[in-house]
Amino acid sequence: MITTYKARLHGNLLDWQEDPPPVSAGDVSVLVTVLPNEDALPRPHVPSGRGLVAILKRLAEENPAPSIPDPALWQKDVRQDRKLPNRGD
Repeated sequence: MITTYKARLHGNLLDWQEDPPPVSAGDVSVLVTVLPNEDALPRPHVPSGRGLVAILKRLAEENPAPSIPDPALWQKDVRQDRKLPNRGD
């Protein structure tokens, strides 16, 4: 079974980022995977506040639910508040 340990490579030396693996004295075979620099990884695009407002306005203008002519009235009709216990009528 292969176990993974985090380390940084400095020249020809591994600097363990966590507890080093339990190894006996002598040479140990390792597999090294070079990971991309975190700064070089692509980051997902997150719209700014203004960009998000523009997206929401455009969505509202497109009327995503044409079967609901008045969304506020629909919400009022659909929403049923339950009676709370010990509150009377």
